[in-house]
Amino acid sequence: MSDDAETALGVLLALITGVVVAALSLAALLTGSLMSPVLVACVGLTQLLIVVPACLIANRKGRAGLMRGLIIGAAIVFLLNAACDGVMFGGMWGKS
Repeated sequence: MSDDAETALGVLLALITGVVVAALSLAALLTGSLMSPVLVACVGLTQLLIVVPACLIANRKGRAGLMRGLIIGAAIVFLLNAACDGVMFGGMWGKS
């Protein structure tokens, strides 16, 4: 597989893990779990529990393109999550 294709695969895998983590966080929120607000607010950080070991495995197997794609995809999920949190919680602190 070419390096560009591995990078694209890594981005796709990271985005899929972000969607799965978000869905599980929302499911926990709907069931009334105590930690669910934290999970929903920290989807980008929670995804690191999956992406960091995947990056280490990809690096160990010599698949630098896949590792690069995973990092890019995780960064995209983190930034989207931070933007959504800013929209959701920004009004709480911005107004008196």
